Amino acid sequence: MSLVPLERVTFAGLSGDKPRLLDDLHQRGWLELIPLADARQEAPEGGSSSPAREALKFLLACPQRRRQVSDDSSIDAAEVERRALELQQRMQTLEAERDDLLERLDLARPWGDFRFCPLNELGDLRLWFYVVPHRELPKVAAPGRVWQVVRRDPRFAYVVVVSAEEPTAMPGARSRLGARSPADMARRLEQVELALEDAQAERAYLTRWCLLLARDLTRLEDAAARAGAARLTYDRDPLFALQAWVPREHVAELTHDAAQQRFVFDSRPPAPGENPPTLVRNAPQLQAGEDLVNFYMTPGYWTWDPSSVVFVSFAVFFAMIMADAGYAAVLGLGLLFLWRRLRRRPRSCRCGRAWC
Repeated sequence: MSLVPLERVTFAGLSGDKPRLLDDLHQRGWLELIPLADARQEAPEGGSSSPAREALKFLLACPQRRRQVSDDSSIDAAEVERRALELQQRMQTLEAERDDLLERLDLARPWGDFRFCPLNELGDLRLWFYVVPHRELPKVAAPGRVWQVVRRDPRFAYVVVVSAEEPTAMPGARSRLGARSPADMARRLEQVELALEDAQAERAYLTRWCLLLARDLTRLEDAAARAGAARLTYDRDPLFALQAWVPREHVAELTHDAAQQRFVFDSRPPAPGENPPTLVRNAPQLQAGEDLVNFYMTPGYWTWDPSSVVFVSFAVFFAMIMADAGYAAVLGLGLLFLWRRLRRRPRSCRCGRAWC
């Protein structure tokens, strides 16, 4: 079995010593932290979804790039990351608002230029907009309903209904134009587009730091992982507690180090109801089978590792498939080589009594 046995370890000590312990554990790299009861957030994941990589990807996608700065003392890479992510969020918000304004302006175009009066001037009455096919226009004229056709095209009539509540049994589709007039939306659209231009200019300005951000990518990701780990501990001033899953082979080392650094330390095997993470360790010859198993599903801690079985069976079945393909290729080449000779022979067929 290649599943590495784990133990649940607990550290406890003074809050002032927590940064030193986290730095030490982070350098070891073989602990899986367990979020405790008061952990507010999970640690941010590394890899391609880390904030530093997201910021660098955002800046590299800019159509215009500035000349790169090589002096790493000119600016802090963490500050560039923060500004880039804030700018990305602001641009996404502006682009979403711009798309919404364009959609609403397109919906409002058939209704012409109008503005909404305050509700107290209309006696708390509201305007409801409907696009009604011509054949269903007679259905609009219900008793007591106040309405007006403001425009017609070859297919539809654009009807405005004045009512305190949304009309019922109305034919056609309701147009949701919002609470702003087309003129107000056009002015806001211009402001949003100008803000997007300013954001694009700021994005182009930040591209001059791409080289420095790429150089400090690992450091920024380590800092993010370190900050995420600090949020997974239990803190109650002046004490803190930390729990993690650790390979059993390293427990003695942690026990010795905790005694030297004066941390309270405890370890125990996983209980039957717990679900520890899975650490698989195979010989180099069987690591290909481990990759195949993890491609579909990582085995659970309380199960067994099928890497060796998958490795052997996959090799056998793949050889059988290739062997069948090899036989077919040999027969095909033989048929192609003898094809002309076979065509020169007289054809024969079998009828009811004899060969003819």
